[in-house]
Amino acid sequence: MPRKSSKSTPAESRPFGIDSTAPYGAMDAKAKAAVAKAVATAKANGASGDEMRAEFGPLLGGPQRRKVLRDHGYTSTAHIARSYGQYRDGDSRVGTRHAREHGIKAGERRVQAAADQAASADLSLIRKALREAGTSVPRAEAKARAAYQELLLQA
Repeated sequence: MPRKSSKSTPAESRPFGIDSTAPYGAMDAKAKAAVAKAVATAKANGASGDEMRAEFGPLLGGPQRRKVLRDHGYTSTAHIARSYGQYRDGDSRVGTRHAREHGIKAGERRVQAAADQAASADLSLIRKALREAGTSVPRAEAKARAAYQELLLQA
């Protein structure tokens, strides 16, 4: 038996219901905006995913909910969790991993990563890696780090 405080929405009128008579995809822009506002309001009021699926239909999962909210300008952290908008280190989610590793600036990123690794590595480990690679080991620290950076870029 449903709780008295919960309002029941007829299953056939839910925009994300399986057998909905008014599915979200068939709505005009004004009706879609109204649904997005209702979803945003429910999320801002603390509704869980299960509660929103109960009200709007079982097809309103997390990815679909975020798409609907973003399409209508509801991009604040009250509506979409920050973790879906940024990586953990705070960098914005732009591009794909493939683009970062193989795109136009991928070579620059590899050079920078090798320089950072060579600058932070222990000098004895650098010399050991150069000996194992069969290259000459410079005595000067700066030259050894530069040779190690070149070794990292060859790998």
